[in-house]
Amino acid sequence: MSKNRIRELRKSHNMTQKELGNILHYDQQYVSSMELNQITIPSECLTTISDHFKVSTDYILCRSDEKITTEEARKISSHLGEYTEMLLKYEALSPESSRYVNGLIDLLYNREHQKEENS
Repeated sequence: MSKNRIRELRKSHNMTQKELGNILHYDQQYVSSMELNQITIPSECLTTISDHFKVSTDYILCRSDEKITTEEARKISSHLGEYTEMLLKYEALSPESSRYVNGLIDLLYNREHQKEENS
């Protein structure tokens, strides 16, 4: 069986195996077996763990070291064409124009976050 990060995720959220088992509708022993790679993780458990800890299933299964959540992945995917077009345009800019764009993005980002903090 392949390695997984269930134990690491559970411990980082100060959860017991029993608590995670309650979320998954399994007992503590079943969670222990999943953590020790003694059983194959059912797909419904995998998606529930992914949603609960807000990480990708690939992260749980050690297929990726990126903790990108399924929600973030959906968001990126829905804007991929737009992001790709922007990136291609950005890469074609001169170094001076790239610095200008970076400064403008920083300015707008900081302005937006100051509004949120003051609300």
